[in-house]
Amino acid sequence: MYRKAFFAICLNGFALAFTWGITVTNIPWLFDRVGIKETDLGIWFTIFAVLQLFFSQLSGRVIVPLIGTTKTLMLGQLSFAIFPYIFITASNIQTFFLSSIPLSIAAGLIFPTIASSTNFIENKTKRIYQTYQQASFSFGFIISGIFASLFFYLNLYPPHIFIGLIFFLTLIVILTFIFGLSSENDYYEKLAKFKIPEKKVLFFGLNLAIFMGTVGIMLEWTPLWLKRDLNASLYVASLSILCWGGGEFIGRIYGEKIVNAYGVKFAAGYFGLVGCLIFFISILTANIYIIILAVFLFALSTSNFYPVVLMQGLKYTNESISITAANITTIAFSGFLIGPAIIGFSAETFGLTFNVIALCFIWAFNGLLFIYFINQLRN
Repeated sequence: MYRKAFFAICLNGFALAFTWGITVTNIPWLFDRVGIKETDLGIWFTIFAVLQLFFSQLSGRVIVPLIGTTKTLMLGQLSFAIFPYIFITASNIQTFFLSSIPLSIAAGLIFPTIASSTNFIENKTKRIYQTYQQASFSFGFIISGIFASLFFYLNLYPPHIFIGLIFFLTLIVILTFIFGLSSENDYYEKLAKFKIPEKKVLFFGLNLAIFMGTVGIMLEWTPLWLKRDLNASLYVASLSILCWGGGEFIGRIYGEKIVNAYGVKFAAGYFGLVGCLIFFISILTANIYIIILAVFLFALSTSNFYPVVLMQGLKYTNESISITAANITTIAFSGFLIGPAIIGFSAETFGLTFNVIALCFIWAFNGLLFIYFINQLRN
């Protein structure tokens, strides 16, 4: 029963990553079609961030306690299914901004629910599943990179691709219903009023927000950076998504073994610092293929930061799991949205290359911050 439920959770993670990977590789096409600027994309991410914060809290405090995790995931995927068509068929800035609404609803419902339901299954089975669950996201990016490259090679019309995504996400809703926890076995909690999270939860959330901001920049701006600043083709630029997903997937598949063998500070801290240094050096070479290889290594070394920090947050909390998961993921994914939004505003002034270099220093600081905080908790 729990294996089937975890399969449903992984399907939802895969669907989100796959759809988003296809989306970001088509952003340059939409830029040229509608005449969108970097600042417009920054505003879009800002709208997305604000709405996602609201729906994440609503999910953890109201929706999951009322209808359970399975139905919440299904509701989120139904909202997500609306997003692709609105996004890719946008003919003006207003419609482009409107597309952020169904995506923010989906993110708010799905991300905290995946975290809390995975923790529920971990408690039942006494296994580490957060790393494997995060691997489903990475696998989604791998497959999206392969499909995106194939779509560019075949010169398929993007709106036709995104109509196919609608049917794909509808199928995920059906499979979630089939494999998800039944109502009598689902995870419920009491309705909770809003209050300021614990300091430890706030820190872990902030730690993840900075991390997710860097991940968002890598995923959403790297293809455009490679194309515009380094003159890579769309085909080659889309390989960055494939390499990022591949590095994360391999790292997370072995995440449980890495954590058990070397501890959380190595898995989420020291290993990532090495990958960050390699990526920084690759940028200085300005060689497209060296950079793409370094993207893979950077993703591999930082792959377990998110699941490890999330596990630590859920471990040290004194509040309920669903509320803690909602609080941490709300803060974390605000970074995923705000980070790329900041780049949207700063890219026109400083350029994308400067911002990608700054990303390396930000990640290094965040990795050291996690190591410091874990040492403080254990002393």
